[in-house]
Amino acid sequence: MTSLTTSIKKQFLLILVACQMFLWHAAESNSEPLVLLEGETITVKADKIPLKELLYSLNEQGVLIHIDPLINPLVSASFSEQPVEYVLSFILRSYDYVLVWQKSEAADSSPMELVELRICEVQQVP
Repeated sequence: MTSLTTSIKKQFLLILVACQMFLWHAAESNSEPLVLLEGETITVKADKIPLKELLYSLNEQGVLIHIDPLINPLVSASFSEQPVEYVLSFILRSYDYVLVWQKSEAADSSPMELVELRICEVQQVP
């Protein structure tokens, strides 16, 4: 009877550990995206996040966003303190877009700031 009890306890522990690992993985994959705009660089960490959710993060940081309502692909990207143009060219590679930059009025030596982003479907030239 003791070996049966020990066997059941081991199986229970294995199931418990497996469930815990599953829940941990699920929490990791559903984690909030990270979008941090710092002057002319940006950090993005996203795993299958809707584009509009990433853009909302940019909007909260002062960037005016204009986007075709039908555009909202899932984005998976990982960039750390990379040039904004480089990161957005990767994320928006299937679309036409325009970045609007502005020099801070505080000082002439300050870096440019991204103030607006416009995104639309690629226009085919006849």
